[in-house]
Amino acid sequence: TAYGATGVANNLLPTSVSAGPGNGGPGDIATTAITYNAVGDALTVDGPLSGTTDTIYYHYDAYWRPVGAVQPDPDGGSSLKPKASRTAYDAIGNVASQEIGTVNSVSDSPWDTNFTVTAKTDTAYDSRNRPVKTVQKNAGGTIIGVSQTSYNGASQVVCRAQRLNSADFASPPTACTQGTDTMDRIT
Repeated sequence: TAYGATGVANNLLPTSVSAGPGNGGPGDIATTAITYNAVGDALTVDGPLSGTTDTIYYHYDAYWRPVGAVQPDPDGGSSLKPKASRTAYDAIGNVASQEIGTVNSVSDSPWDTNFTVTAKTDTAYDSRNRPVKTVQKNAGGTIIGVSQTSYNGASQVVCRAQRLNSADFASPPTACTQGTDTMDRIT
């Protein structure tokens, strides 16, 4: 493991990590390189393959919160697109939505210009910033799952509900109440 110098973006964080089987053979060592931004967040992690074909790219917002990651191009520029994830926050800083999908290229600028969503999760919070409802959507935006959590006054979980009947997805009952049939999982 190699560490960066003081006073630079890596702030003594590891800039490369090497591993091997321990027999000392030169071809048996795999090295991963890491770059950082000015506050020490990882920007890239370049795996052991030569070049950047196995590099993961990380993105942050103005508050240094992680907002995205782009995986390496799976087929080197042919028909398969790089997988990516994107995170959005509410005004308080809670994760409001998480999306997974693809981008046209690892070098798109801005990075999510051509982001194609394949799945999305939206999270709603109560007045005490506790997650109370999670909605999963497919690529077309159709709701495919809903889960809810209810808390007592001490912020302890009272019950969790996983809604299984799509008829209840748009307007589910409270977390501790069975939906229009008995398919829901309430714990």
